[in-house]
This record gives sequence, structure tokens and C-alpha cells, in this order.
Amino acid sequence: MQTVDLARFVVETPDDAVPLEALQRARDAVIDTIGCAISGAAEQPALIARRYVQSIKAAANTVVWGSALRTAPAEAAFVNAISGHALDFDDSLPSLRGHPSVPLCAAGLAAAPQALSGRAFLSAFVLGLEVAGKLGRALGHGHYMRGWHITATVGTFSATCMTGRLMSLDEGQLRNALGIAAAETAGLVRNFGTMAKSFQAGHAARSGYIASWLAREGFTGDDNILDRPGGLIAAYGDEHSTLNVPPFADPWEIFEPGIYVKRWPCCYGNHRGLAGVFELVQKHGIEASDIVEINVGFLPDADKALIHRNPQTGLEAKFSIEYCAAAAVIDGRVTLDSFAEAAVHRPQVRALMEKVRRVPMPGQGSFSGVVGYTDVEIVTHGGRFSTRIEHTPGSPEAPMTASDRRDKFLGCTQSVLGTDRAERLLSALEGLIGAADLREIIELIVPAQEGAVA
Repeated sequence: MQTVDLARFVVETPDDAVPLEALQRARDAVIDTIGCAISGAAEQPALIARRYVQSIKAAANTVVWGSALRTAPAEAAFVNAISGHALDFDDSLPSLRGHPSVPLCAAGLAAAPQALSGRAFLSAFVLGLEVAGKLGRALGHGHYMRGWHITATVGTFSATCMTGRLMSLDEGQLRNALGIAAAETAGLVRNFGTMAKSFQAGHAARSGYIASWLAREGFTGDDNILDRPGGLIAAYGDEHSTLNVPPFADPWEIFEPGIYVKRWPCCYGNHRGLAGVFELVQKHGIEASDIVEINVGFLPDADKALIHRNPQTGLEAKFSIEYCAAAAVIDGRVTLDSFAEAAVHRPQVRALMEKVRRVPMPGQGSFSGVVGYTDVEIVTHGGRFSTRIEHTPGSPEAPMTASDRRDKFLGCTQSVLGTDRAERLLSALEGLIGAADLREIIELIVPAQEGAVA
């Protein structure tokens, strides 16, 4: 994969070359992402980011989702991506080892003319996702294992490709845009459990938009930034990184490995463990008072993102199997409310957290919350109960149903938009493939009581 090949793929692939099933999967990803973002718009990271964009008094021509605020497109991309990632409820792509859709949707809707057809928007999304997956493969596991937050690093490039296509850049302009994007590529795993994690996603979306805009106006960057010595792969990769990745669209990343959609609003590293805990508790009628210990097995690197063993905040708790497993047992569910500050400090939860153990399991290669399997054992005063979760909840192998997805979207949006408006927005998004333009979605993405958007 050379920079020139990537640029040609993005700018030259016609919309009708993107399979209908790919568009359908992209539509579902957009629905999930916008739902997460509207809910996340009420979280502190998003509220602080909104205050920032209000303070700079930028041109008010692009909506900030879930609010009446309008700002400049790049700043809207910034805030909307922060909102989308604030709850850690957004989707994942195994080949990326990160969250693909938030930078794409936030930057893409900021760049897209409202007169753009839904099909054209979704085609650009599929192409951007393709770039995310292929660059993730090129960089390899070492990029993430060295501490880079790949949602932010590769997300900057995928957002650049989506916005570049929507701004009608030619091959040379997009190659320059990718060079500019490299100047903004950053983000660390160490920030997980803080507001800076969602900032990193917001920065990727904004940087992608700015890179494409500047390149369209004649701004230059290195036009072979992927493959030159000292370029992206050489600087951000390791000895296992390679430009020899599968050809674009053979198969499409949206098909293989496909997008994974979260059932629970926490790091995906917890999800197979949570599925195992729920299964054992329900099957055997286990009560918290019966538990001696909970053992969660992790293949190599599978708990890399779970950096908090003794979380003190709701954000830290999202990256803690100790907390998530304890909350699952005590509450019988894991919801947005599970990560309120008061919930994290409940004495009963803290006591059970002390009984949760991480157990290293042997395995060849590098695993994650969306790659591999997880063994869970609950030891009680009455016996030992164990299970293996082979498939990640929300994966193509263990998918959420259409009803699950609908419930998730409405659960995320109704408190912000109201029931009627949330259902109308969902209906508009479900019809996105055939939509003549994006106007209805832009109108409905803000609360009615704060004023309709023209």
C-alpha cells in the first residue's frame, strides 16, 4: 500500500462500486454513532468542549449535535466527536484495534453539503472505514502496544480521507492532505479513563477536516507520507509493521472483520468478561454474598486497555474489569448509570471488586476486547462455575438484533431530543441510503425546544 494507491482509491472509487450491503452496514454504524453522540452531548467532556467553541465565537454555520449551538465546521467536528466518544459506547473495528465511526461521522457531517445524497455520504464513510482498517493492519499491534491510541492516530487519516472525498479533492490534493494530517497525528492510551481520551477522538475529527480544507486551498504536506523513510509507517510502527496489506475492498473492511457494536457503555476489553459473568450469575442463581472470587482470563494483551484496577471515577471505571464485573453481579446489568461517580464508590461494589482476579491465559499473538476469547470462573461457597465466551458481544458472530439497536439508539437519544423527535431522527437515518439530501437529519439532530435548524 503506497500513499498514491490510497489516494486514488478514495477519490476514484465511484459511489455505485460500493455494495448495497456495505451501505446498509454503514448506515447502521452512523445510527449507532449519532445515538451515542447525542447521549454523550450531556457529559462533562462535551459540555466543556462546547464552552470552548462558544468562547472563540467561530462562524456559526454547522450544528453541534444534541444542542442549539452552531459553530465552524472544524469545531463542530471536534465537539461532536468528543460527544460520540465520551461514553465509550461507540463501535469498534478489530483490524483498527480502535473506534472507527466517531471520527468519520463527526468530520464527515461537518464536511458534507446538506444537499449531498445519503448514498454519497455513506459511500464516503465506507471508503474512510476501509482506510482505517488497512492502516491499522499496516501499523500492526505494536503501534497500540507501544501506547498509541489508534482511534486518534489512524482516525486522523480516515477522517481526512472521508472529508477529502466529500470536498472533492483530487489525488494530488488528498496526498497533500494526508501529509498535513500526519502533522496532527497523536493520542495516548495512558489517557484512558480521563476526558482526554474523548478529546483525542475530537482532535482526530477536527484535524481530518482541517487537513482536507487546507489541501483544497493549496496547502502542502509530504505527498508520500505513508511509505517514505520517516513517514507514518516507519515512525509510528515497529519491526512488524508493513505496507504489504490486503488490497483495498478485497474484502471490504466493513465485511471482514466488520464493525462491532457495543451492548454496554464501557471499554470493549470488559465485554466478553461481562458476558461470562452475566451467563454464570443467571444460570446458577449466584448472589454477591456467595462469591469467594471471580476469575477473568485474558489472552496476551487482551486487557491492555483496562488500565484501572482501582478506579476512583466513572471514566476510570469504564476501563476496569474489577469494577464492571462487580457492578454486573450486584446490579444485574451495566448501563450508563453504572458509571455515575456515586455508583463507583458503593461499599458493596468496592468489597466485591477485591474478589475479582485477572488470570493470564496462554496464547500466540496479540489479542484485544474484539479479538480472542475469555474464560470466566466464579467461585462460591457452594462450588465453582465456569464458562468460555468465544465471541465478542456485538460482533458479527454474536450480533445485536435490530430491536437491540433500536432500543440502544432511543435509550441514548430520548432524554435529549424527546421521544417523538428521537423516533423521527431514527426513521430518517434508517432511510439514509435513499435520501436525496441530509437536511432532515441535520434538522432533527438537535432538541426541538432549543430551536429547529433550518
